[in-house]
Order: sequence, then C-alpha cells, then structure tokens
Amino acid sequence: MDLAGAWDSTCKTIFGQSLGPLSQFEPYLKEALVGQPALSVFSKRPVWVTSPHFDAAGRFFDYANELPQYDKLNAPLDVNQLKDIDSVVEAVQERLVYAGNKVMGRSQMVEHSDNITDSLDVQHSVLIVRSQHMAYCSFMLGGEYCFGCTDFTNQPTALIRCFYGNSTKRSFECAYPVSSSDCLFCYNIEGCNDCLFTFSEKNKRNMIGNVQLAPDAYKRLKAKLVGEIAQELASKKRYPLSITDML
Repeated sequence: MDLAGAWDSTCKTIFGQSLGPLSQFEPYLKEALVGQPALSVFSKRPVWVTSPHFDAAGRFFDYANELPQYDKLNAPLDVNQLKDIDSVVEAVQERLVYAGNKVMGRSQMVEHSDNITDSLDVQHSVLIVRSQHMAYCSFMLGGEYCFGCTDFTNQPTALIRCFYGNSTKRSFECAYPVSSSDCLFCYNIEGCNDCLFTFSEKNKRNMIGNVQLAPDAYKRLKAKLVGEIAQELASKKRYPLSITDML
C-alpha cells in the first residue's frame, strides 16, 4: 500500500469514510511538524533539517542524494593553509556543511524528511524510527499509518493529529493517551477504549464528555458525532477545534 492508500484506509478506519486526498490536508497536518527547509549548497534543491535553530548563514547538503559531493570536501588541506591558526580556521569553515534529508538504515520510499531510520514510505516527517506509512509526523517509534502526529512510541497505529502518547490505535485529536484505542478528542487517558471528549480517565469504555453510557446509547451518539466531524473534515480539509485548543 502506498501513502495515499494508507491515508484513505486510516480515514475509513477512524471515520468510516474517505475524506479526500492526503495532499489537500497538508496545511492542517503539518502543524505538528518540527524543523525547517533549507537549500543544498550543491544542487540548490530543497532539503529538510530537523532543528529550527541553525544559523542563518549555515550551509546544507542532501545526505540522501549528495554524499559523494560532500565527500569531495574532505580532501587534505593545502600546506599553505596550515601556516597559522587563522588560515586553518578559514579553510575548515569552508568545508563545514550541515546534513539534511538524512535517511539511514534500511529505509525506503522516503521524501522531504530528516533523521529517518529503518522506515518505509515516509513523507514530510522527522525523527522516525522503525515505522511505515507516515506523513507530517515527528518523534515516532515503531508505528504505522500515522498522520500529523508527534511523540509516540510502542506501535502507534492509525492515528490522525494525536500527540504525546504510546500504544494508541485508531484515534483522532488525542493528547497524552496511553494504551487506548478508538478515541476522539481525549486527553490524559489510560487503558480507555471507545471514548469521545473524555479527560483524565483510566480503564473506561463508552464515555462521551466523561459521561458513562450504555453500549447501545454510546454507539448511536458516537455515530452522529463522528459523522459530523467527518463531514466537516471532508468539506473544509481541517476541523476548527483541536485537542490543544481545548486544553
């Protein structure tokens, strides 16, 4: 499955329907992305670097595609450049180039990303390790089918705009979820499943607004609320409320 198919599959898993092409959601999803764009000193093509704090005068190269050009800078210094400290520093400064687009290990199908290790099918992301099918994500470990997410470990799966958690699956707009699944707009939950707009709860199921519901009542109300959210996302390519706004 390619990234477009992974996005469509994730939307159907969470919302029960397609929402539109991934590219149309780029401004919305990239709000979670860290780093900054730069230009290669060799090709003048864009590269992505993880840190936003590089000096404005810093020079960069594309680690994934321009390593041979960079290696040419490592030729021995000329003897005339060793006559004093100032000459050595000047010569070395001309060789200092930061690496962007760093793709390492057994990674494949990676674009517009930096610090990607042993991962497959990743775009517009940074610091991704042993993951696959991800876009607009940062600091993700061992996950798949995640979009616009930040700082997750331990197999996060099928997440859209979720932040700071682990072992979470099939969720949208959740912050600090742990070992939870099928949740929307939840904060600081642990061991929770099938919850909407639920905050600071443990081991709960079928809750909306921290109110415990019978399974049938929860199912009916969830279908209505999730349908409304999906309709808004499909028409406007973003939802006007986020879990961070609520907090």
